[in-house]
Amino acid sequence: MADPSTPPGDASTSDSNNPFEQLFRRTYPHLRSYGHRLTTRTALVEDAIQEVFMALWRSDTSVDDLEHPRSYLLAALRRQLIRQLQTERKRNEQETERAHPPPAFTVAHEDLLVAHERRTERQEKVEQALNTLSERRREALYLRFKHGLTHREIAEVMDIAYQTARNYVSEALLHIRTYIKTVDAS
Repeated sequence: MADPSTPPGDASTSDSNNPFEQLFRRTYPHLRSYGHRLTTRTALVEDAIQEVFMALWRSDTSVDDLEHPRSYLLAALRRQLIRQLQTERKRNEQETERAHPPPAFTVAHEDLLVAHERRTERQEKVEQALNTLSERRREALYLRFKHGLTHREIAEVMDIAYQTARNYVSEALLHIRTYIKTVDAS
């Protein structure tokens, strides 16, 4: 591992054989994409990713010790962003009487189900169906199809039971199919 006095990403640690750097380069796009689904604030996402990697770098855990590095990092990023947003919200509540809650989880629907022809009738039906899902089910579906996570990894990222993760994905898919059939029938 790199010299502990040198932060990750520093030019002096730029070694393509460094497992930490390889992990960063391999997972950064996924982390950034997922972070932007939780908040649209790029600076907050970038800070959170940096904090996650700094915590991993400072820990006794080596990259090779991580069984599922991507799901581990996605879960860590989610927790970090939630902590940052909660801290910020508390600070805002103290400064003003009105609270500013963190933005709701949103899903780029075209990334999940439709790669082409976003304005077709079918896409509109899918989007309408997705908008009727709960935030948790949308998030589970996003993690499953955008990031290709297993149900176990989704459970880890969302901090829920394995069976709950399976249920969220399966119920979301069933709901979408039923919704589209209902709209088609009317």
